[in-house]
Amino acid sequence: MFAKLLTMLLALGLMAGLLLVNRQRMYETVGERVRLHDEVERLKRRMQELKVRVAEATEPAEINDMISENKDDWKAIQVIRKRVTMANTRNKDVVGR
Repeated sequence: MFAKLLTMLLALGLMAGLLLVNRQRMYETVGERVRLHDEVERLKRRMQELKVRVAEATEPAEINDMISENKDDWKAIQVIRKRVTMANTRNKDVVGR
C-alpha cells in the first residue's frame, strides 16, 4: 500500500513538474513572438522613414537633369507583354516537372 501511494505521489509530482516546464516554454515562446513583432514594426517604421528621406532628397527636375547629362548610362526599360501559358511538360528547360 505504501509503495502504491509513493508511486502515485511521484507520478503526480513528475506530471506537475512537466506541466510547469511546458508552461514556462509557452511563456518564453510568447515573449519571443512579442520581441520579434516589435522588431518587425521598428524595421517597418525605419523603412518608411528612409522612403520619406529619399522622396525628399530627390526631385523630378534633378533626376531629369541627371538623365540628360548621361543619356548613355540611363537606358529605358522595355516592357514586353507576353501571354503566359502553362509550361510544356516535355520541355527539358522547365525545372520541377
